[in-house]
Amino acid sequence: MPEILGIKLSNLKSEEALKKIIAFLESGENHLVVTPNPEIILTAQVDPEFFNILNEADLSLADGFGLKIAALLNGQRLARVTGSDLTLKILELAQKRRERVLILNWEHGLSNNLEIQNILLEKYPSLRVLVLDCPRSDSLSLEINTKIKDFNPSILFSALGFPEQEKVIYHHLSDWPSVRVALGVGGSFDFLTGKTKRAPLTFRRLGLEWLWRLMQQPARLKRIYRATFVFMFKVIKDLKQKKLIKQLTENKNMNKEIPLTTTDSKNDSKNDSKNKTNQAVRLRFAPSPTGFLHIGNLRTALFGYLIANSLKGKFILRIEDTDQKREVPGALKKLREILTWVGINFDEGPEIGGDYGPYIQSERVDIYQTLSTELLAKDGAYRCFCSEERLEKMRAEQEAKKLPPRYDRLCRNLSPEEVEKKLAKGEKFVIRQKLPLSGEIKVYDELRGEIKFKAEDLDDHVLIKSNGIPTYQFANIVDDHLMEISHVTRGDEWLASFPKNILLYQAFGWMPPKFIHLPLILNKTGGKLSKRQGDVFVEQFKEAGYLPEAIINFCSLLGWHPSGDKEILSFSEIKKEFSIAQMGASPAIFDLEKLDFLNGYYIRQKSLSDLTALCLPYFKDKKIKQDELEKYVALAQERMKKLTDVVELTEFLFTLPNYDAKLLIWKELDRKTIKKNLADLQAELEKIEDHSWTKNYLEEKIINWIKAKEGKNGDYLWPLRVALSGLKNSPSPFEIAAALGKKESLTRISIALKK
Repeated sequence: MPEILGIKLSNLKSEEALKKIIAFLESGENHLVVTPNPEIILTAQVDPEFFNILNEADLSLADGFGLKIAALLNGQRLARVTGSDLTLKILELAQKRRERVLILNWEHGLSNNLEIQNILLEKYPSLRVLVLDCPRSDSLSLEINTKIKDFNPSILFSALGFPEQEKVIYHHLSDWPSVRVALGVGGSFDFLTGKTKRAPLTFRRLGLEWLWRLMQQPARLKRIYRATFVFMFKVIKDLKQKKLIKQLTENKNMNKEIPLTTTDSKNDSKNDSKNKTNQAVRLRFAPSPTGFLHIGNLRTALFGYLIANSLKGKFILRIEDTDQKREVPGALKKLREILTWVGINFDEGPEIGGDYGPYIQSERVDIYQTLSTELLAKDGAYRCFCSEERLEKMRAEQEAKKLPPRYDRLCRNLSPEEVEKKLAKGEKFVIRQKLPLSGEIKVYDELRGEIKFKAEDLDDHVLIKSNGIPTYQFANIVDDHLMEISHVTRGDEWLASFPKNILLYQAFGWMPPKFIHLPLILNKTGGKLSKRQGDVFVEQFKEAGYLPEAIINFCSLLGWHPSGDKEILSFSEIKKEFSIAQMGASPAIFDLEKLDFLNGYYIRQKSLSDLTALCLPYFKDKKIKQDELEKYVALAQERMKKLTDVVELTEFLFTLPNYDAKLLIWKELDRKTIKKNLADLQAELEKIEDHSWTKNYLEEKIINWIKAKEGKNGDYLWPLRVALSGLKNSPSPFEIAAALGKKESLTRISIALKK
């Protein structure tokens, strides 16, 4: 699947795209179709929500000659489908299929709703269409939304004429259950009404439509400039960065020193760095034992494991327990259990062993104290004797002046004599990192490339607390160096600390590892994942009935883009295909519906016996054996999204619901006829032997019996299904009867006859 500036595009020609749209129309679900052009892709670069909406679309068709050129620069061929041509083809299709079409048109656009509607009805006489004027906004008014629902369209066009119109569709698509295909088409209807003239064929073939549009509408100069020159500049810059990242990824032995440039000091770290040219690949997962495993931390562990696997390296577990107040007893054991459950194993760590232990930070305090003393001697840090009261007052004053909260460096220039006096008095102190006061710090992230920071924006943060315990910022760097970690994976919330970490490596004269800051995980509204919004811990997902295969598959897609369109991948397939080059830096969306879809898929792949064994714990109070439960689980398997769903989906098999007799009525049949049909069915079912009471035999026998009576299937099978299930929606009566057994089935029919 071609990708331009992080936006994935479906490489389909018009005919292929139309086949997809027909399939969407025949499905029972909403589908978002987008037609990105260079302007839309540029807009998405500065709008994370819009970026993710485009990448989550069910069909993304390239609209713009510039995209073809961009793809060629990336060594790919890309089919182009213009929004205007696609609109015409869909309208022809809608007329032929008698689909209802609704068009959202910008109320201040070139063409008004009556013009569009009249032109369409003239061109497509039998088209069922409604055009609504609406403002440019991310959300629609209640009045417009109600009109859409009342019209009940299956196809919806958003022609609001601004790049983010796909947001309108995305925010409201779930409100329109009838809509099967929704797409943004910009000014396509202005071409149809003649308000905008299409470029001649020669201009289109030469990719000069932008020049034609400029001639027609000079006011579009700024937009056209962005969509041509700015867009191509961004594409070329992105291409160069990709080549550099690929080169660095493939060249494992490159000595990648990260320079510091300041006006006050020179970068001497190259002379002092330890040579790691032939360093083995080693990655670590370093959680705190503070309770359950957050889904974001699982993603970090998974990517570390996959990178180590892809580079034939080792994966290490290290426990960062320096914050004793937050430690939860038994957390380490639970952590190992949940990681083993999802299939992530370690080569070294607590209880596993290895040559780089101890692997628990609280057992390494002597190491930190020795190295902090060494750092003080190298003038890379200093003791700070400021009391908590003074620091609180300082922060309050900074806040009042609207200054960023940071230490004012009062103790930075204390003389050795002043320090000795304070130590002699027994004054408490922390150790702070001594950072440069001016200049520029350049760091390198494997996903983002070079990042620059101003030294004056950095704070002399604490490395060692007053109780002698190191902070994360010190212990983490020390441990990564001593354990010879080659690649560090962590969330992008640590980017702000990145320059400080690199400066600490240089202060010691150590070679830093490669850093990979994983993209932020957002919820569907674009906000940060929160416990208040639902489950965020892996243990909660396990308890809710999610399978490890689904969780791993889902988490792997939160920042990694497999080749092709395939997104359902087993753990072994993910391990085989994974590479750093396929990772991205754009925020990932935590879509629970997608997780449910994947979980449902993996549930359907389970053998009936395996799935029943997984479901058995949910039926402890039923006192049912596994072989008996299998018949019940078989009825629910196709409809389950989570293991816990099996309880609700099979409850009617254990206890017949108290249903209304009206539910037995089928279409125009009266109650007397329904009861007669049920009584006849009961008599016929009583003739079937117990050993023949199977779904296939029952279906063949009863269907043939109805046929012989010259009856209609619905007249008999609807009341039978209701009698057996007590529900309006349920599996087929033959599946239910087979699961219930002969005795219970006949009993339930007798109950129905008495209603």
